[in-house]
Amino acid sequence: MKRVSFFSRTTILTAAALLAVALAVIAPADASVIVFNNPAGPGHFDWPSAPFDEFLWLDLVLPADEQGVFSASAIGQGQSADGTAALTGDAFISLGGEGDFFVIGHPFSTEIGDSLTWGQTGIIAFPGFPDEIPVGEESYIGVRFDVGAGNQFGWIGVIRSGNELNAFAWGYETEPGVPIAAGAPEP
Repeated sequence: MKRVSFFSRTTILTAAALLAVALAVIAPADASVIVFNNPAGPGHFDWPSAPFDEFLWLDLVLPADEQGVFSASAIGQGQSADGTAALTGDAFISLGGEGDFFVIGHPFSTEIGDSLTWGQTGIIAFPGFPDEIPVGEESYIGVRFDVGAGNQFGWIGVIRSGNELNAFAWGYETEPGVPIAAGAPEP
């Protein structure tokens, strides 16, 4: 006796593919963005206050009142006596400008991901060279870090004053490998 099937193999595979797509659309995404604001007043983190030849650390995964300690997700800001201002850390900073040595100030909503140029040390200001972060305007620095789960992307919202950067907010994407829009969600 020959077995008769109401569904062909193609029909079953098509139905399975449609079900997988439907479940992917319905299922909540694992990725999420975490943002910390740095409001004036009690608990404000004053990032540019490091003395010469020292760095003050801003950790992307901590709120303003828990800042100041070096970690894999922290960026340090410092200056030298010759007027060079820089960012450094185990985390990487988006770079560009002259020789890709300067920290770039990205506009709001720029995608922060693998397509950017990354380095562990970047210059904010160096005498005689053009700067890549405008003075007095909100800009966003791209950050890439790995705390053991793979590369994660984040941003630091800054306003440049002379050779120093003042942070008004920072945020990061919790899922490794997923880009983030600079400033998103809007602080």
